[in-house]
Amino acid sequence: MDVFHGFADAHATFDKAKYVIFYLPYDKTSTHRKGAKNGPVEICKESWNFESWDLKREIDLGSIDIHDMGFLDVSNRTSPKQMVNEVYETVRKIVKADKFPVLLGGEHTGSVGAIWALSELVGDFGVVCFDAHLDYRNDYVGEKFSHACVLRRAAEKIGSDRVVSIGIRSASEDEFNDAKSDGTRYFTSWDVREKGIIEIVENALDILSVNKIYLSFDMDGIDPAYAPGVSTPEPFGLTPHDGLTLIEVLAPYLIGFDLMEVCPNWDKAYTPCLGARFVREVIMLSHKHLKGHKLHRK
Repeated sequence: MDVFHGFADAHATFDKAKYVIFYLPYDKTSTHRKGAKNGPVEICKESWNFESWDLKREIDLGSIDIHDMGFLDVSNRTSPKQMVNEVYETVRKIVKADKFPVLLGGEHTGSVGAIWALSELVGDFGVVCFDAHLDYRNDYVGEKFSHACVLRRAAEKIGSDRVVSIGIRSASEDEFNDAKSDGTRYFTSWDVREKGIIEIVENALDILSVNKIYLSFDMDGIDPAYAPGVSTPEPFGLTPHDGLTLIEVLAPYLIGFDLMEVCPNWDKAYTPCLGARFVREVIMLSHKHLKGHKLHRK
């Protein structure tokens, strides 16, 4: 039986750490593929594949104070709203201690809890959601706390002018009309192809007009040719380099991050590996901007 070692180079205590990683083993509302509850374990396994020292950044990840908080005490018997509340309480604890939360899922619904917590503890901030799907349904299969409702629940809490999605290429007619009526902004994968990811991310920052950003990164934003192991794959997506560039542009503004919907039942070979690399990039790139600074709580 494999021994679980957590995320590589996360050796600091909670008190000393600037980054706190925790895991959401939950996929109850997943409606296409099950298995995202196993995503965090496989992401962590793959994190040990990389050298601690990063060639491009010239940073040793082991020199950054990262704490591994472990798994939330949830199961697929837990109701979606209870699960969201568990994430909410965990992020509250992390941010009140002036630390940067890193959530690994697990289904995308968990992001709602993180955004709700930040809305109470942080000054004016925006959410950038990297995703294939608009996730703006009011409910899905009778459930308001569903992976298909994430952006809707976020917009209700912090305002539609404070959320922007990038990579969209799927939506129902109703949620498309609701988002349009509410003024919720998004950029499609075709927008990215036409204008380039840097211009799109800069446009998103202009729309949000804030200097603090929470990045919610649904792995299905990446094209399934590169990341097939996701809960709801959608063709005509973005490339790993698009995802990396998005992180590079947003890094100076980041106050929190989640990476969701890795479904290793459908690909243990590459999708968790790519997810682990994105987590490393967020930590390394944001580190120099957070060093010596507070997260500016209310």
